[in-house]
Amino acid sequence: MSDSEKEPLIQSPPRRERLASERSTHSELSVHSIISSPDSTGCKICPTFLTELGYKEKLTVLFMCLITFVQCLCFSVLAPFFPKEAELKGLNSSETGMIFGVFELMIFLTAPIFGTYLTKFGILFTYISGCFVAGSCAIIFGVLKWCPAGNVFLAMCFLTRGVEALAVSAHLTASMAVIGYIFKERASLAIGFIEIFSGLGMMAGPPIGGVLYELGGFGLPFWTLGGITVTLAFISCLLMPSITVPCKYIVCWINLPGSPWNLHLLCSFNRMDK
Repeated sequence: MSDSEKEPLIQSPPRRERLASERSTHSELSVHSIISSPDSTGCKICPTFLTELGYKEKLTVLFMCLITFVQCLCFSVLAPFFPKEAELKGLNSSETGMIFGVFELMIFLTAPIFGTYLTKFGILFTYISGCFVAGSCAIIFGVLKWCPAGNVFLAMCFLTRGVEALAVSAHLTASMAVIGYIFKERASLAIGFIEIFSGLGMMAGPPIGGVLYELGGFGLPFWTLGGITVTLAFISCLLMPSITVPCKYIVCWINLPGSPWNLHLLCSFNRMDK
């Protein structure tokens, strides 16, 4: 038999190419098996929690994100123009800084109180009323441009921002309970979505405030955002599910690591099942 007759009809690829092809196929199968197979808790690793929600629940989460976004806008919208307006009203830099800081101080002090008595107030009542009051206070803050200068203006700014922060504290505390009820064991992922909108609101607030201030003066940013908040709160009244689960169920997800609300809300909800 000649040498040409001994050659195979189909040439096999070199050994190195065969090994590379086998590794590629093996890695693709491994990735596919990891994505499609359930983990130890029986849940797929891919985030499919949105597909498991009903249409009304998805709208609820959407409006919760929008309300959080607008509330963060209300907090940060006054950064570009308020120091100048406060100076015209006779306030110094320290007093202006305290007006900014009283918002977060009130949330820090009152969130544990709302968490302790949340079941007595009602979760949905606390959530909706917090939205309405926060939006109303934002509208009222825009009226302060007609307030007399000096200590009167300072006191009214403290009062309005303090009550608005009180309402935001009630809304934030109740919203965490609503998230725990809707998303159950995946509540930490839902909190991540809401935190995205919170960061977007803090980022977009100053430029939006500057544009609205240029268009309509001191009051327009607060009247616009306050009106949007009240409108979203009214729509949320129609979307919110009725929460009838025991409140000790809501505590289980607060201990998850990585959430910025861990320490604060843990002390808020620890007594809810008593």
